[in-house]
Amino acid sequence: MHFITRPTQWTIIPEGEPIFHELATVITIEDEAAGELLKIKQHYDNPEPSTIFIEADYWPVLRQAIDAAVAGMNNPKNIQNSY
Repeated sequence: MHFITRPTQWTIIPEGEPIFHELATVITIEDEAAGELLKIKQHYDNPEPSTIFIEADYWPVLRQAIDAAVAGMNNPKNIQNSY
């Protein structure tokens, strides 16, 4: 039997801060026996973390919408309506 190491979790934190920092974002690949999903969790000084689950085929359109929103922040002329 051959074993591999598979990364399934990433933690994004401000440089120099611990992994439990209030601004930490944790991205995990999860599988609840119905296929893999991304789980994204943030605490932001809240006792109940906010969590979303994203299916792989949903990611491209979600990313396009997020990129459009970020581009439009403080500059509404940059927002495009087609995804």
